[in-house]
Amino acid sequence: MTDLESSADEQATALEAANGAVLTKVDLEVRGMTCGSCAARVQKVLGRQDGVVD
Repeated sequence: MTDLESSADEQATALEAANGAVLTKVDLEVRGMTCGSCAARVQKVLGRQDGVVD
């Protein structure tokens, strides 16, 4: 586990405790992306959705 992953897990735990919410991790497979810009765009759009934490 990297420091970044550890930090994300700690943040998720803190959010869950503060909000009384249950967090669920979802991995999405998105096909057809041919460049890093495509991946960044998908991540940006998903990150703006209500209830999504990174």
